Amino acid sequence: MIELREGQCAVTGAYTLRALVASHAKPWTDSTDVEKLDPSNGLPLAGTLDKVYDGYLMSVDPETGELLFSDAIDEAERARLAGNHTRLRETSMAEQAVYVGAHYERFHLRRMRSNPPSCAISPEVLRVPAGSLTWRAGGRPISRAA
Repeated sequence: MIELREGQCAVTGAYTLRALVASHAKPWTDSTDVEKLDPSNGLPLAGTLDKVYDGYLMSVDPETGELLFSDAIDEAERARLAGNHTRLRETSMAEQAVYVGAHYERFHLRRMRSNPPSCAISPEVLRVPAGSLTWRAGGRPISRAA
């Protein structure tokens, strides 16, 4: 995997091999034996970026190479981690895009779980007159007012 990017971090271009990690897009524990060894299954990243990527605090848009960060990482910390880099140095190859795309989807699912969209549904939308239902803990209606 590191050889695919000429021995450099896919984000920063750092080339100290001892500081680079072959960061799997599809987690090792979820991968088949073939996927574990597939050089397209991930990106070579500097150690700190590997931890962020592995923890789904960062992902990569498989089409554009744009870096996306979790809301848990503020702008200042993003700059410390990735410098002024906002995308991969090169977009993913077709084979890599499949794995990177799967990581990207998991990243967004985790993001939605930790920050669910808030929505208020008005009684008009439900076509239920305000005050016509009695609610119990857990949010289920137990009776309708007559």
